[in-house]
Amino acid sequence: MLKPRDGTVIVTPIQTHETLNGGRIIVPPKSREALTLLQMNVVAAGGVPDRGEDADDPALRAQDEAKAALQPHDWILVKHRSWIELDRDHFIVPFDAVLGRFAG
Repeated sequence: MLKPRDGTVIVTPIQTHETLNGGRIIVPPKSREALTLLQMNVVAAGGVPDRGEDADDPALRAQDEAKAALQPHDWILVKHRSWIELDRDHFIVPFDAVLGRFAG
């Protein structure tokens, strides 16, 4: 099991179905890649890094609480070109590059 360092998340790219809901529209592989390029699946999340003097800032505290809540199998959106390849299937992303988590 991979254990990321504080302030980072280990992710894998989202794998999507060939068809959209309803099954009438088939999405070619290149189009699926383009649509899901920034969407990742969380494998493991590190702890929230120590902010030092900025720890009392309410906005930063809210961001840290949201990122601390990341769990394996969460579906997240990340900034473009923010990941570093670990191996063929896994990437590491800094917490600051996580834009949001899909709920559903």
